[in-house]
Amino acid sequence: MKHLLILALLVLTGPAAAQSVSSCGTVAIGKADASNPVKFATAADCFGKAKVIAASAAQTRRDRIAAITPAPAPSPTPQPAAVTPIASNFATAPLIGPGAHNPVPSGKPDNVGAFRFICTAGQLNYDDPILYPGVKGGSPHLHQWYGNDGGNWASTYASLRASGESTCSNKLNRSAYWVPALMNAAGKVIVPDYMSIYYKRLPDGDPQCLKESAKGCVGLPTGLRIVSGYDMKRMGQPQPENATYTHRCITDGKPQIERATLAEAIADCGGAGQIMSAINFGACWNGDLDSADHRSHVTQAKYIGEAYPQCPADHPYLIPQLRQQLAYTITADDGDVWFSSDRMNGMTMPGGSTFHADYMEAWDPGVRKVWEGRCIGRLLNCSDGELGDGTMLKRGPLTYAAVQRLIDAPAR
Repeated sequence: MKHLLILALLVLTGPAAAQSVSSCGTVAIGKADASNPVKFATAADCFGKAKVIAASAAQTRRDRIAAITPAPAPSPTPQPAAVTPIASNFATAPLIGPGAHNPVPSGKPDNVGAFRFICTAGQLNYDDPILYPGVKGGSPHLHQWYGNDGGNWASTYASLRASGESTCSNKLNRSAYWVPALMNAAGKVIVPDYMSIYYKRLPDGDPQCLKESAKGCVGLPTGLRIVSGYDMKRMGQPQPENATYTHRCITDGKPQIERATLAEAIADCGGAGQIMSAINFGACWNGDLDSADHRSHVTQAKYIGEAYPQCPADHPYLIPQLRQQLAYTITADDGDVWFSSDRMNGMTMPGGSTFHADYMEAWDPGVRKVWEGRCIGRLLNCSDGELGDGTMLKRGPLTYAAVQRLIDAPAR
């Protein structure tokens, strides 16, 4: 005990006296205090806490320095050739402003980096350039669009890159996103309050990339076209395993439980409130930009023998996974609420049971490279369109409630 006391005293005091600042306050201890075990123990405890605080502060400084240093090289596995990226036909710099957080916080303790932003509602039409390309009004149900405000039946990667403003921050993101329109009992369209979108993936160089996929982590495929959720081509039949979507009440103070139908989510809200319909797209990619069913070229990772999910052998690339979340305000006057795809081709399905979403990638390639390399590649948590380098996508005023909640459905 005597030797331990002397060793601790030397660490704490040295030849004269040592002083530390911690949550205990300022503590000074000299050699004469060694004969007072109570004071010595208290001082030692405070000094230990101070060391922890100092170490934490040092780590914070290191994180800040890392955040402003150049991004590391991307994963060694190159992204397979897709389509040639098309640069924006406008000046991009005016659409980027200073970020709200500098540095952007780490994504830890999560193990993935994320890029998030908010969109508002766009156009309504019966077009679907993935399932019914080249056919104006070819979809059997009404679609709510967001992203590129010029998205229609003729949209392609090239046409989206060539024109259009965007309801997702600004036209640096000319990608097109669309879902079936939400309707009330009177046949009115319920306009979404907002859409929350994010892309997430393991960071660049993470050894887990090659454990979860045969060829590792790559970027978002340029020009990717994909559908996720309920497969309308199999209406009333067994659905694909990756049809992952849920509905839940998000009203404050109400239980937030993921449900299979809108009626269940609305019931959790007490019959009225704000609900959210969410859908995931897969993260495992086979190298193609599309497939015959518009979904099997991207799938979900599965637990197939390890403690972590893995991509199937025929989908060897891990890409940033897209998640879309749409918030709607429901009132007691709405009555039965359903998506336009729930009632088509003579069938009536429970409200929300046929939810699905479509996506066509059309980002400005330079901006996408920044958020992929920073937010995802460096394991950051970029929110509200922050790009991870101290800048963010500029956007106009944003509300979290639809300006006009109910509107008439357009004629076919």
